[in-house]
Amino acid sequence: MSGILKQQRSLGALLVEKGLLQNAQLELALAEQKKSGEKLGKVLVRLGYVRERDILTVMEGLMAVLFSVGGERFGVESLLVREIIRHKAAMPLPQAPSWMDGLIQYRHSVVPVMNLRARLGLPKQEAQDLTRIIIFEQPGRQVGVLVDEVGAVAQVSRDELEAAPQGQMGIPPALVYALARVEGALVTVLNLEALFEYEGPLTLKLGPSR
Repeated sequence: MSGILKQQRSLGALLVEKGLLQNAQLELALAEQKKSGEKLGKVLVRLGYVRERDILTVMEGLMAVLFSVGGERFGVESLLVREIIRHKAAMPLPQAPSWMDGLIQYRHSVVPVMNLRARLGLPKQEAQDLTRIIIFEQPGRQVGVLVDEVGAVAQVSRDELEAAPQGQMGIPPALVYALARVEGALVTVLNLEALFEYEGPLTLKLGPSR
């Protein structure tokens, strides 16, 4: 058994031990993982067997994909990220919110793209060489998020996570999972699931507001 499969079975065993997953669900997920080649955690979330938070609870931390918007550093749980692609022009959607760039073709699917700068109340800007679209996957849907630049993937232990203060940078608390200390700097880890569902306006406050 490969080291990767051992790690996957370890994650599954931890979830089962905590009562968050049934053995039958684990076996089905492992069979699906073998066919798709995805990480077990992504398969479990995609099938709706567990939530991202369940996995974070048993792993006592998270892997975060880091990116920047408007000069501010953000992160998101890597379990949600399917792929990071170069910018491509989106086909506009009539009557869509101003922060929705439109639709793109992605792996034989049509995916809506949220412009995160605009969603956070910042002015849009022309795509640059480092502009990227992060493809997020949740059960039943895929969403692209346009960001200024994507950085590294960082392992963040539970000790390096801090509760976000009220209205972190003007972002409602429900949209922020936590603050993470990465190489001595604070990174705002967004709750993307909540951000996708949030309907109110947002105004990002730039600069030192922590």
